Amino acid sequence: MANPYRELFNAPSARAFVLAGMIARMPISMTGIGLITMLSQLQGGYGLAG
Repeated sequence: MANPYRELFNAPSARAFVLAGMIARMPISMTGIGLITMLSQLQGGYGLAG
């Protein structure tokens, strides 16, 4: 089966654009984990954090 995204990634500078997007979105995904960890440490359990 052919990969439909192959044409998109063959465009000039597409790999740099994707890499920049991945790095820019990393803090967004870490926010939830950080909040749960912080609240569980402050309250002593996962009840409030969840």
